[in-house]
Amino acid sequence: MFFLLVFFSFSIQLGTLNGYNECHTVDDLIQVANFIEDTYRDPVEMDGVLVDRRIGLFKEFEHYCLDKYFKYPAAAVSEDDRSNLLNVIKKAFFYTRSYAVVDNYRIFLKRNFHHYDSANDYFDLIDQARYQHEVAGSMLLLSSSAEIHSLEGKDVVLIISSPNCKFSNNLMRWVNSAEAFSKDVDLIWAYKLPVGVSPEVFFSVEINRKFHVFLDVEDWTSIKLWDTPTVYIIRDGGVVRQSVGFTEESKALLSEVLNPSS
Repeated sequence: MFFLLVFFSFSIQLGTLNGYNECHTVDDLIQVANFIEDTYRDPVEMDGVLVDRRIGLFKEFEHYCLDKYFKYPAAAVSEDDRSNLLNVIKKAFFYTRSYAVVDNYRIFLKRNFHHYDSANDYFDLIDQARYQHEVAGSMLLLSSSAEIHSLEGKDVVLIISSPNCKFSNNLMRWVNSAEAFSKDVDLIWAYKLPVGVSPEVFFSVEINRKFHVFLDVEDWTSIKLWDTPTVYIIRDGGVVRQSVGFTEESKALLSEVLNPSS
């Protein structure tokens, strides 16, 4: 396995898992998933913004490893394999929020006549939290009043934040206390829901209604880092600037954008 991971690491440095064909067993999948998560934990700067490489790598992992395994499993799946495979699916979905990988695992179990209560419980959790809508496009946000907005082609200040993050709350208080900031600039506080939490449940708490929530997270390809708080300056639907944390840099960026006359 050491030599496989050396090749895997080299493939990642080239920016793709295309050509990596060593995900034959559940143990292989576990090793590769753990390697991605542990080795690429620290964000790196790319094109002027910080990027969590695990998001893109887990998308590649789903395509080049999990999809192939589901089609061509190397052997019968044992009870332990089913448990370990579910943990791999959970890990990948945490980063990518790709419903396709969950659906493909569901099909894999049905095709191989596997009944697995833990997997069914997870499917129920995902299905209940999934927000069904018929709005086309990407970069979709949902408000507490159930309005869906798209940021495609828009100019906005988007702050990824969380009601449970003290730095997000400190930044929000700082922005709200700055009377000189322009009200003409669109400023949106948005929250990435945890796996299994529905918008309805989130918005049932009154203090959460000041946030929007991200819909179809996997389609937000312009967002490469989901740490809270992260300030994104978006022009024509694309990220042009970014600042992470409740820092002097973030406050300076917001002051520049929200109070351009200063």
